[in-house]
Amino acid sequence: MLKLPCFEKYIGIPYKGFGRDFDGCDCWGLLRLVYLHELKIEIPSYLTYLFKWNKILTDEEKPFDAISIRVMNKPLHVGLVVRKGKMLHTTPYLHSSCIEDYLTDNWRHRIVGFYRSEGL
Repeated sequence: MLKLPCFEKYIGIPYKGFGRDFDGCDCWGLLRLVYLHELKIEIPSYLTYLFKWNKILTDEEKPFDAISIRVMNKPLHVGLVVRKGKMLHTTPYLHSSCIEDYLTDNWRHRIVGFYRSEGL
């Protein structure tokens, strides 16, 4: 499995619905955890906050940008870009956080967009 230096400690965190710490987190909790520990940016505990960020054009994403993904035709999942084509994320089906390629057929057609925090 691909590991990238500052993101390595976030791989393998158990999935936990509404979790917000290293003991377990959901997709938004994982993004919040990384932002808090790596960037010293505290963000609200709810996913809809993402859409207040600046939308980034596809192919202009960079590490720490958020990637919004459709689940059942709704933007319900979020990942964190660790480098172009790779995201850190977690879902109930994964059981723990991992880095995956978001350009595969499994994810590419479900991407809503990329978003960058005002703090970056």
